Amino acid sequence: MVNNHKRKGVLRKCAMNQPKVEEASFVLIMIADPLGVEENMDRVLESWEKLGYMKPDMRISYGNLMKSLYGEKDSLTRKLFAVKNTSLYAMNIMITAKGLGLDTHPMDGFDEACVKKEFNIPEDKIIPMIIAVGHLKPGVTLLPRAFRRDLTEFTTYNDYKK
Repeated sequence: MVNNHKRKGVLRKCAMNQPKVEEASFVLIMIADPLGVEENMDRVLESWEKLGYMKPDMRISYGNLMKSLYGEKDSLTRKLFAVKNTSLYAMNIMITAKGLGLDTHPMDGFDEACVKKEFNIPEDKIIPMIIAVGHLKPGVTLLPRAFRRDLTEFTTYNDYKK
């Protein structure tokens, strides 16, 4: 979380000089960790065993299944998995913030290398987005929502169709 005015100024420079970075109460840098599987697998399996999701003799099998499902450490599958989970987490943060009366704005317009450098984020991590969080200034009216494709343009039933 970036909530210091000076640090928000640094982040603004990495975020294409978007004013909302400094105007927000705070900005979240969402960090996906492709190595999170190995770092947390034992704790996850321990929890599953303790809660009765699996029997102790299945621990090795479940561990191997996790490794297989998420792919090799440097694989695209692993990176996509990490970004997907981080994005779902970000969405839940945004919904929760709205429930608390806060406004959010996810941004993907930023220089990832700059953010990593300025905020000491390791190179092996991925930053799918940053999220500005705060209250709209009194009297400010947001512009209408920009172009979005109609749902019928990309929704199909039962089979993929171009």
